[in-house]
Amino acid sequence: MEIEDIRFILDTIQSFYPPFEVPSVSMQHLWLEELARFDRPLVLRAIRQWARQHTERPPTIEQLTEQVEWVEEDDRKVMRREARKSLADTFTDAGNAQAANPERTPEEASYGQLMAMLAIRHLETWRDHHGVQQPKLTRAQMAEQCYTWASRARDVERWHLAEDLAHAGGMWRTWAEELGQRVQTVLGSVMFDDEDPALAFLT
Repeated sequence: MEIEDIRFILDTIQSFYPPFEVPSVSMQHLWLEELARFDRPLVLRAIRQWARQHTERPPTIEQLTEQVEWVEEDDRKVMRREARKSLADTFTDAGNAQAANPERTPEEASYGQLMAMLAIRHLETWRDHHGVQQPKLTRAQMAEQCYTWASRARDVERWHLAEDLAHAGGMWRTWAEELGQRVQTVLGSVMFDDEDPALAFLT
């Protein structure tokens, strides 16, 4: 952080508290010494947080430093929580975010959520709707799953979704065969589990 940043910070404080007088140049350098280790955006966030809590009293140097440290610690806590998120949570969040995007069609939203579910089942052991722990899906099983969902999509006349799922099944089939894995089913000759949670995206 430079002295220009400190001046901007002090101007920001003054914008919240008009009676606040910008300190002398010498005092500004003291502020710089105290806040130099922080990034300017972090300090500005701390000022806004302080202003929400203290509507009439601007912060002193010490109070602002303490406020910045609190904001910084909150950021660390969020990062630690994010780091502890499982792959399942990450892919589920990604699928839900895609589904919530207003620019996505219903077919695209359903496809994204199904692919997120498929990725979860491929990368981690997972629990089925009976609560039974299942092993990771192989590439061949992923192809079979896509064909299963594609058949279901055709049954409910979601033709574009069925086409996309069949295409995904074909891709996983090719990758499976490269590893010597045999795909047991083909589109049009599969059975599906009526209690599979994925059917929520295939209605």
